[in-house]
Amino acid sequence: MSNFIVDLTNDTFVVELLPSDRISVVSEPVTFEVVVSNLQGPQGPPGPATPGVPGPTGPTGPTGPAGATGPTGPAGATGATGATGPSGPTGPQGVTGPTGPQGVTGPTGATGPAGPSGPTGPTGATGPTGATGPAGPSGPTGPQGVTGPTGPQGPSGPTGPTGATGATGPQGVTGPTGPTGATGATGISLAIPMASGNYYSTSASNSSTAASEDVTYYIPFIVAQSTTFDRIACRTSGTFSGTATVRLGIYTDSNGKPNTVSLDAATVSCTAATTTYEITINHTLSAGIYWLAFNSQTVATTNSFRSSLTSYLNGFYGTTPTGGGQNIGWTQTGVTGAFATAGTVSLTGNAPTVYLRVA
Repeated sequence: MSNFIVDLTNDTFVVELLPSDRISVVSEPVTFEVVVSNLQGPQGPPGPATPGVPGPTGPTGPTGPAGATGPTGPAGATGATGATGPSGPTGPQGVTGPTGPQGVTGPTGATGPAGPSGPTGPTGATGPTGATGPAGPSGPTGPQGVTGPTGPQGPSGPTGPTGATGATGPQGVTGPTGPTGATGATGISLAIPMASGNYYSTSASNSSTAASEDVTYYIPFIVAQSTTFDRIACRTSGTFSGTATVRLGIYTDSNGKPNTVSLDAATVSCTAATTTYEITINHTLSAGIYWLAFNSQTVATTNSFRSSLTSYLNGFYGTTPTGGGQNIGWTQTGVTGAFATAGTVSLTGNAPTVYLRVA
């Protein structure tokens, strides 16, 4: 295809034609300069073999931008430690410097205290005894004198002190055991036998008392023979109101006072007046004396329970018989939570009644 070049500066219109192009000009009078290029003539003869002179070296192009730094190659393995070189020879001993001048003599120190005296030396040996002189001659024996009369009997001397008591003799052989005596008659139990299904207590009067919070009341209870009980109970009085949590239990006896816990039956919630509240148990007591325990661990608005001022047992009046009503049992203050070994107790003349039912 033909190439058209328009040079507006020189008012020329140049057409570059291929060898196969045909030229036809039909127009108003316009001057055209037609340059035909790219025409291939016949192959000319070869030129001389001598090469042409090299052209001058072109200027060095600008340095291209630095390429990105490549990643760091892996670290090479650490080389083996070289052998230790031999030790160098020891240098010669340096020359000893000259001795410095003698320093000035210091002042004489104060005289120290005198030392203690030494021990006294031993006594010298006693000199030898001089020789005994010769004995003189014995004189002649005089005649026997007349025997004098016997003198009167002198008074008796005082009696000498009593001699020391002689040592105790050895224990004699134990004699044979005597025969066993006959068995005595069976005693009569003063306790009333307990019948199955019945409630028992030692209360002998029907009264009421306002039980204090965290105070354990102990009332005595006698068991005549081994007995199993299936209920332990207490009863509110007619004036009771509110809600109280009461813990019930049984203690062993030690010299007329409560001792260790035989049964902690846990607690029962009391909410109504004139009502019996009981806990189911399965507890056997052998014959003996026990203490029934009552503790109001929370108190009702009116914390009143059926109580007793007397019991079927011997009344006790403390260490001094001052008269008045007998005591019914013991109390212990400051008792919270589960029952434990009884502590310090005080006498009381009125205590809530606790009941046991025979299984």
